[in-house]
Amino acid sequence: MSDNIFFETAQRHYDAGLPVIPLKPRSKAAIPVGWSTYSTEMPGVELQQAWINQYQNSNIGLVLGEQAGVCSLDIDTDDPAVLKFLDEVLPPSPWERRGKKGMVRLYKYSGHRTFRIHTVEGGSLLELLSTGTQVVLPPSIHPDTQKPYVANCDITSVLDKLNALPHNVEEMIRAGMIALGIDLSVRGSTKVTEWVAS
Repeated sequence: MSDNIFFETAQRHYDAGLPVIPLKPRSKAAIPVGWSTYSTEMPGVELQQAWINQYQNSNIGLVLGEQAGVCSLDIDTDDPAVLKFLDEVLPPSPWERRGKKGMVRLYKYSGHRTFRIHTVEGGSLLELLSTGTQVVLPPSIHPDTQKPYVANCDITSVLDKLNALPHNVEEMIRAGMIALGIDLSVRGSTKVTEWVAS
């Protein structure tokens, strides 16, 4: 497999209107300063070509939000009960990426803000990543496993098949986790959720 990940994959994402950015090789860290601006605009064509030429062997990340039309659900657990609950209450996603643990599923961006759900012990259960965040795309190399991330299909082939999440998705998931007997931290939750919980 070639090490020229960004060089070989970036252009087809740009052609699909996806604002991808170079990440440090074998890392999740973004290279460009101020990269979160690409949540709402595409990098210019000259900048795209400069990145492709300069960062050929970099990992590739997708900046999420309005420009991409995409948000991502990062599921940080392999707990069968949690996965079963999510499958029952959330619309299906045609794109699923796996790395070290859990999975990432993509959904249509519809104004959701980023939120994170942790256990009371501080462990991450899942995150909804939206404007101002990015997700690592295959075939980037995972920093811990040193193996490529893998997905069930190419994101550019399913952009028109992404489903939107319910507007109250955070509250739905929190209630479901509590019903499963999982003690949740209020850290990372919205003020609305804290008010409901109290």
